[in-house]
Amino acid sequence: ARDGTLSILVLGGWSSVSMGTTDAWEYKDRSPGQLVAGLRTWVPTEEPTTADPNWVTAIAAGALTDGWIVHDSTGAPGNPSYYHYNSSPYTGAVSQEVELVVDIGGSLSYEDAGMVARRADGVEDFQVSLRFMTTGMRAVDVHGASTITDETVDLTSSIYLLVAVSETGVCRVWYRRPSTTLWTIMVDEVQLTDGGALATYSHIRWGNLFIGGGSPGAKISWRHVSFAFGD
Repeated sequence: ARDGTLSILVLGGWSSVSMGTTDAWEYKDRSPGQLVAGLRTWVPTEEPTTADPNWVTAIAAGALTDGWIVHDSTGAPGNPSYYHYNSSPYTGAVSQEVELVVDIGGSLSYEDAGMVARRADGVEDFQVSLRFMTTGMRAVDVHGASTITDETVDLTSSIYLLVAVSETGVCRVWYRRPSTTLWTIMVDEVQLTDGGALATYSHIRWGNLFIGGGSPGAKISWRHVSFAFGD
């Protein structure tokens, strides 16, 4: 407008993959620009349960330190400390984006440092587990009790992960560095095993997830978590 009453604020930029629901990703003729944003986004200005009461702390909360939420089980391996968020009963897809650093330890055999995405509705239950250590990560089909793939990558430097489980249980995982907008595919359209009527709601969780002995422990830091439950 000539009188200066209009202004434009541009946020963000281009990416080869957009955050959004996985059912939308299944349509090959749909461009990333048509996908929806995350349902919730947490950034480390305050502890998650303070920012949103729908976040639930399991066992113990992480520590908000220098702009990161830190989960540290190195002094007590096998002790869980994580956050989770449950949906209402529903049948839609689940997607989750995080930024993380594995500072110390971790394991591909245990969820000392990890995240889980579950799509469940009381009839079907599909779950994928991502396990992290300083030198790499593993994707696991939870109900199939099988490794989908391992990826060798330095996780002592900040990395973004985008994890998705469609309504039908198809899993996709991408990752990238903060310095690039190009995502690397880690899991490409893998059908997860259906665990049946084990849960009535979808769910995400992240932190020190493992409960039990034999694990080395891990210190993992999280900068942000974004997720969506939806069609």
